[in-house]
Amino acid sequence: MREREMNAVDWGHDMIAACTDDAATRIWRRDDVTALKLKNEPESMTQEWAGHVA
Repeated sequence: MREREMNAVDWGHDMIAACTDDAATRIWRRDDVTALKLKNEPESMTQEWAGHVA
């Protein structure tokens, strides 16, 4: 298994996002309904972010 460095973390009201050195981005969500909305209508969720750490 290849180890990756995490380059950035961002969080919002009910989500956490992380990006690794190979540009893989992962988003963790608390509920399935919101996760499905993010998948189907990502532009509707752009104002949900609260802050970031880089």
